[in-house]
Amino acid sequence: MHHYDLSDLRLLLNIAEEGSLSHGAEASHMAPSSASLRIKSLEEEFGCALLTRQSRGVALTAAGERLLLHARKVLEQTALLESDLRQYDGNCAGKISLYANSNAIWAFLPDDLAGFLSNNPLIHINLEEHTSDDVVAAIATGRADVGIAAWQKDVDGVTFFRYRQDRKVLIVARKHGFARRKHISFGESLGESFIVFSQSGAMQSYLSAQAAALGSRIDTRIEAQSLSGLLRLVESGAGIGVVSQTVLGKLIPASVVRIPLTDAWAARDLRICVRRRHNWLPESTVLRLVEHLRTRSSLQVRPSVLQGTA
Repeated sequence: MHHYDLSDLRLLLNIAEEGSLSHGAEASHMAPSSASLRIKSLEEEFGCALLTRQSRGVALTAAGERLLLHARKVLEQTALLESDLRQYDGNCAGKISLYANSNAIWAFLPDDLAGFLSNNPLIHINLEEHTSDDVVAAIATGRADVGIAAWQKDVDGVTFFRYRQDRKVLIVARKHGFARRKHISFGESLGESFIVFSQSGAMQSYLSAQAAALGSRIDTRIEAQSLSGLLRLVESGAGIGVVSQTVLGKLIPASVVRIPLTDAWAARDLRICVRRRHNWLPESTVLRLVEHLRTRSSLQVRPSVLQGTA
């Protein structure tokens, strides 16, 4: 009989990340004395020392490092197990956790998901808005089943499929000084007051990060509750905004001008992302959604392509 459990493995992981037994215990929501006893029990179980005390905190021994490697794998697999089984209850065929950035949620997913849910009435989807970085991280760690993110890089353990393309544009009143510009950089606009979507926190965070990368910040004058409200406020001259060209569509009034942003990040390639499994595909309800989203993209679904992601 093994005298350790997942709590012991999480404790070791937290101690390793914090470099301190007391801080690791705090991260594990237990008293330092309890944490010390658990580590001692682990050491007795395996017959070797796992930690060494240093002038500042603790460090893992070679045996501790080896146990940590296995602990990470066990905890990761446990998270995947819980995610897969959490999909089921007595009322539906499956539940899918879908994380997406604001662009996908506002521009594409409403119509795409409506068709999917119509054809799959027993599947439930939990849709959450996040920045693209958070979306990919959630897929990589198993916290979400499917993601839609503006992403270009490869990530270990994650498979990507092309979904949609879009571009961010600056919108200003026709009487604004920028109105005659054919294009503009985001940095040039940062001296202006902005109108933003109050309901799109991920987009606000993304734009704030882009401004910070330029050594500046966004002056948010008003948080609008809707796109129509944002357009009316821009039209009045209260400020300018950055929106998705696809979201904007044909809603833009004659008194508002859209100006393409020249920044590389303004051209958005949205990609579907799922966690790559070792020798098997994601659960069938997840595959069904991925296939549906790909049929809605500019690429046709080829089952052989999906099967090649195992």
